[in-house]
Amino acid sequence: MGKCKILVVGSGNGYELVWLSKAGHDVTGLELYTPDVSYVKKRTVIGSATDMPFEDGEFGLVYCTEMFEHVTEKDTDLILREMQRVAEKYYITIATKYDPPYNTHINVQRGWWWLRKFGEMHFRVVNFQYCPRVFLHLGVALGFGVYNDGVTLYGYCKDS
Repeated sequence: MGKCKILVVGSGNGYELVWLSKAGHDVTGLELYTPDVSYVKKRTVIGSATDMPFEDGEFGLVYCTEMFEHVTEKDTDLILREMQRVAEKYYITIATKYDPPYNTHINVQRGWWWLRKFGEMHFRVVNFQYCPRVFLHLGVALGFGVYNDGVTLYGYCKDS
């Protein structure tokens, strides 16, 4: 993928914003809360993923990791519709297991459920991986932990 304008949904502490910016992309984060890191704060818009404060087609890619398991199934549909509205392509990872003892995962579904959901919402799935070991190995090589309990989906926000 060449350099593009990327929206990171659920950008949290801004890790993805930093490394995508360093790779030369024009990156904007969307988060419910103001991040503490000043570099990230400048690139983050405070708002809800269910009603994104962006123009139609404003981004080439929407990037979202480990967020969907923290929202209700109803909000999942709203967020996916907003992603379709603001971006051409998507890259999403979703945890598919509960996280005891914390129990912050409220929308835990199997991989096939997510694949069906994306089809129902008319996303075009180019790549689907369940428990993507390539990311586990990449994370270990780079010195950070990567969950081996989820799905990764990549493709176009519209199937037409």
